[in-house]
Amino acid sequence: MSGTTRYPVSFGQQRLWFLDQLAPGEPTFNMPYALRLEGPLDGAALQRALDALAQRHGALRTRLVAFDGVPEQVVADTGAMPIEHVDLSAEPDEARRTRRAEQLTARCAARPFDLAAGPLARALLIRLAPGEHTFVFVMHHAVGDGRTLEILFDELARLYRGETLPDNWMDYGDFAVWQRDRLQGDELERQLAYWRDHLRTAPRVLSLPGDRPRPAHQTSRGAVAVAALDAPTADALVRTAHAANATQFMVYLAGFVAVLSRYTRQTDIVVGTAVSGRTHVELDPVVGMFTNTLALRTPVSGDPTFAELLVRVRDGTAEALSHQELPFEKLVEDLAPDRSLAQAPLIQAQFAHQSLSSPPLDLPGIAASGRALTTGTAKLDVTLYVDTTRDGATLVLEYSTDLFDAPWAQRFLRSVRQLYEHAAQAPDTSVADLRLAAGTTAVTGPRPTDTLDVLGALRVSASQVIDATGTATMAEICDRAARLARVLAERGVGPDTTVGLCVGRGISMLSAMLAVWWAGGAYVPLDPDFPEARLAAMTAGADVRLILCDAGQSATARRLAGDRAVLSIDDPALGAVEPMDPVPVPEQALAYTVFTSGSTGRPKGVAVTRGAVANLLAAFRRAPGLAARDRFVAVTTLSFDIAVLELLLPPLCGAGLVIATVADAREPDRLRSLIERTAATAMQATPQTWRLLESAGGIPQQLRTRWCGGEALPRDLAERLAAPGAELWNL
Repeated sequence: MSGTTRYPVSFGQQRLWFLDQLAPGEPTFNMPYALRLEGPLDGAALQRALDALAQRHGALRTRLVAFDGVPEQVVADTGAMPIEHVDLSAEPDEARRTRRAEQLTARCAARPFDLAAGPLARALLIRLAPGEHTFVFVMHHAVGDGRTLEILFDELARLYRGETLPDNWMDYGDFAVWQRDRLQGDELERQLAYWRDHLRTAPRVLSLPGDRPRPAHQTSRGAVAVAALDAPTADALVRTAHAANATQFMVYLAGFVAVLSRYTRQTDIVVGTAVSGRTHVELDPVVGMFTNTLALRTPVSGDPTFAELLVRVRDGTAEALSHQELPFEKLVEDLAPDRSLAQAPLIQAQFAHQSLSSPPLDLPGIAASGRALTTGTAKLDVTLYVDTTRDGATLVLEYSTDLFDAPWAQRFLRSVRQLYEHAAQAPDTSVADLRLAAGTTAVTGPRPTDTLDVLGALRVSASQVIDATGTATMAEICDRAARLARVLAERGVGPDTTVGLCVGRGISMLSAMLAVWWAGGAYVPLDPDFPEARLAAMTAGADVRLILCDAGQSATARRLAGDRAVLSIDDPALGAVEPMDPVPVPEQALAYTVFTSGSTGRPKGVAVTRGAVANLLAAFRRAPGLAARDRFVAVTTLSFDIAVLELLLPPLCGAGLVIATVADAREPDRLRSLIERTAATAMQATPQTWRLLESAGGIPQQLRTRWCGGEALPRDLAERLAAPGAELWNL
């Protein structure tokens, strides 16, 4: 290609090129700035300065072109940057002139770049009146970053003044070659080791409840909401940071993490943040895209105070910064091989503490003031920008309009501001008790139509589950479910595929149930206590494709299977299977099928959707709900759909879960013993089961939360269940 030089792309450029292939023609990674210039501007000098910049810096002459599907930097040997001129000074109506200038500015900011065709930077000069201009400069993130803008605006001013600048000794293409050569083999493995260990068990989805379920293919459509923090609050947060030997970045990040945890009810929060990526002093004056993303993981478990959370953020940030040289793109390749178009990999929320004004442009005789522009896009679900000044702080929330509407964003941002205000006054307050905006509690459950959020919340739940064989954490159960799900997916299980569950009651039953959902499928409970003829009819009626069983039920499962595959969940080889992320499915997708008793004829299969399950769980999280200190006893067979509530609501609320065996659930003495032995505090049961428990010496006083369902609740039983110190709900 004559007049050009080819270089490999950097890792950062490679990711931006890949994202552009997925959604071409989007302005998501435009970097637009607008400056108001007041004074006698020399347009010719400005044009000469821009042309000189393009000639000085190869990044401004770069295109990203694919050769045999592999992107490369193609850098033109020479280049210029023509200014687009628009003269509005003849318009006599000042309001119309201003409005037209804003329209032109917004259009320039949001016009997409063609990475292969280039150029990847442009300039617009709008003349509003004599001595009054708006200068718009836009570049694609693939060829620049925040430091690049500082370099360019500084050199633009010096070239405008006629100064001679020293030659550049290094260009961005040289950096890309160096980066590729350096990050391979042992060096790459060394840098990956920390992040693998740090993020291997981190949640893959941040379950922010919003206005709509997460679409199967999320777009980059977005908007912003803005709020202000007053100077006394900002000053108090600085003092709080200093008391913890932390920075302003850390104290504002801690507040953001706290709000995310409160909204999602997750106690393991991963937030992305951008770092300069110029880890060597030689890179500081180079124009190009060096920014790297760090995934900052913060535990919010154990009911910390804000001051304690700040220490966790401080330590986690410091540790991450000491391992910042690994490109985020390599981390994604290593940890997120199962990519989904439903959400960004590894992180869905981002935080930035940065100036929202443009870099200074010091032109002689010109008063310049500028600002960053928005493009109507969002890179992630939410990004919080905090710009601190002497007057306080500006909070800007960039959010995905695929998920959230403006009222949600405004309420979320009010929650952030109010939490900052409360934390600044009382940093020793528990994070769980810090004030949020009014109405927030109404949206803190999973989205009513998204079981992907339910699975994400279970994945990071701190709950423990007890059965007759021992104890497991929800993290361990979900890890096993994610491994089993991969095997199911390889066997063809996906949305609306039905899988029979022929397993005994316990932890394995829960992991098998979750594994089916994880793979996108639906389960059909095949209770081993049911007659085999009934189970066979259910298997055929529900079009079961595959049966999961445990060792104790393998013989029954194989008799039911016929020519269907049977998979044992006790297979030790599952431990070596790579876990997969949950498969996104629409709300109408099947969650499970349960069968009626057949008392009026042939048993009928009742199909329950994913949306119905998530809606039920969201409603019960709001009321009656459970506290993290509770321990809930699950007694209902999986063949009745109240079992879903019993098994999933406790860990969603952070409560403990006890799975009773069939014998425990049927024999009142054993049930009472189980309640006392496990220090259980909550249970859901039919009136018949409550009466049986009464017959075994009475209901233990520690069982304070009592839910009754399935049949009419007689008044006499209700009065006894609603004893002093107890809470009764008639379901």
